[in-house]
Amino acid sequence: MLLRDPPEQGYRFLPSTADTTVARIGQQQPPEDAHGEFIGMAMFSAKGTELVRQAYHRVVESHRGGPFHEAPSLEQASLTDIIQELIEHGQDVYAVNIYKGWMEVDTFEDYQRAWAYIKQ
Repeated sequence: MLLRDPPEQGYRFLPSTADTTVARIGQQQPPEDAHGEFIGMAMFSAKGTELVRQAYHRVVESHRGGPFHEAPSLEQASLTDIIQELIEHGQDVYAVNIYKGWMEVDTFEDYQRAWAYIKQ
């Protein structure tokens, strides 16, 4: 994820005064350029939910095959692709700093470790 107005170099997390407006989101951002990482969670207001719904319907009606943002096709698109669609249509999207308190679960073994940790 790239921010519109990133904090100074060297920060490992966003200072509370940082502008967290997202300029670009996706899985293909070079790690050395990224200002943060999307952890797969999003929260939308009622208005934001409606904007996502409208964007989805607009894209389904107008997209005529081929790639959709980073996805090879609309059918293979991810949440970050529809979020990028919102950004490119002028909607502000904001990042929230997460510092500690979460685990990455990519495999069944990760799930087992997380479950064992939670059960303690």
